[in-house]
Amino acid sequence: MKQASCAVPGCTRKVLARGWCSAHWQRWKRNGEPGSAEIATAIRRCVAPGCDEPNYGRGYCRPHWRRWKKYGDPLTTPVRPSAQGCAVEGCEDPHSARGYCASHYARWKRTGDPGAAFTVRRRTLRARDAQGRKQCRDCDEWFPEAAFHRNASASDGLVAECKDCHWAAFTTRRYGIPPTWYEETLARQSGVCAICGEAPQGRRMHIDHDHRHCSTDKACTQCVRGLLCGSCNTGIGMFRERADLLHAAMSYLERYGR
Repeated sequence: MKQASCAVPGCTRKVLARGWCSAHWQRWKRNGEPGSAEIATAIRRCVAPGCDEPNYGRGYCRPHWRRWKKYGDPLTTPVRPSAQGCAVEGCEDPHSARGYCASHYARWKRTGDPGAAFTVRRRTLRARDAQGRKQCRDCDEWFPEAAFHRNASASDGLVAECKDCHWAAFTTRRYGIPPTWYEETLARQSGVCAICGEAPQGRRMHIDHDHRHCSTDKACTQCVRGLLCGSCNTGIGMFRERADLLHAAMSYLERYGR
């Protein structure tokens, strides 16, 4: 079935909505009338005093048309309230959420505490002190550049947090534990593996958790058990975390051992 043409006299375009083609329907939506079929030879200008921008709708340019649509008057200038400052003492950044600026809100969301005011803002990632050190975004401490992981998308090529803070944030996301859990658990274990009793050789301990409790990649506080070295963590994983298999392995070694 042949589609009807536009209802505007002289227009042969196909109907889109309300009996008009796309162009006349858009004119009606902006100006309240579809207009004629003739194509305008000259660009009309905004009728607002002192404005020379092209017409967008109802004789106004786009900004004045939006003001007219929102306030009923194209010349209305909305008065915006002054921005509330950050609640952290010494921080002059504007409020973003929960009384904090964007930086302190992000810190509060990660650690539960907004902390003190930043001495160097996160937007100045290239800032360095007299010794060439970079300031961590989380702990505000100054470290050599070697204490930061690389990030090709950052302006200075390094992540904003030091390696310790980056690791603490990762464990919080991965296991749902507080940032201080690792150091507190390591102190309770006297700095050694919970199974073999050996100290790590310049590397962090593995956070052991029960894989049978949470089937996804993320764990919860009920899954986390302790800190193990790489060998012990791999060993109990290879035995599928089954105590009966471990006891059978012990019996096997005792039976054939010297």
